[in-house]
Amino acid sequence: MRFIGKLLATILFGLLTFVALTPLAAALLKGNQAGPPLVVIAALVVVSVMAFTAPTGRRAWGRGSLIAGACFLALPLSMTVLSGLAAQEVVAQAGAGQEAVAAAGATIGAGIMVGASAFFGFFLGTIFLVTGLVLVLGGRREVVIVQA
Repeated sequence: MRFIGKLLATILFGLLTFVALTPLAAALLKGNQAGPPLVVIAALVVVSVMAFTAPTGRRAWGRGSLIAGACFLALPLSMTVLSGLAAQEVVAQAGAGQEAVAAAGATIGAGIMVGASAFFGFFLGTIFLVTGLVLVLGGRREVVIVQA
C-alpha cells in the first residue's frame, strides 16, 4: 500500500510539475525539436526520487506538493521567458514601419500573460507549499503529562 501511495504521488505531482514548467519548456524548444527539454525531464526525475525515497506515503505527498508549489511560484518567471521570445518573433515578423506598433502590442500581450500566470502561480503555489509543509512537518507528537 505504501508503494501505491508513493506511485500515485509521483504521477500526480510529476504531471503538475510538468504543467507548471510547460512555458519554460516551450521557450527552450528550438525550431522543430521534438520532446521536452532537459529542464522538464530533470524536474520529473527530482519529483520521482524525492517521492520514492520518502519514508512514508504522507511524506511522499508532502515532498511532491512542495516541489509542485515551488514550480507554480516560478511560473511567472518561465512565462516571462516565453512571452519575451514571442514578442521578439512578433516584432521580427512586422512589416516595414510597423515595428513600433508590433512592439507595443507584444508588450501589452506579454504583460497580460505574465500577470495571469502570476495570479495563478501565486495562489496555486501558496496552496501547494502550505499543504506540503503540513504533510512533511506535521504528524503525531507524543505528549507526556507529568503530575506532581
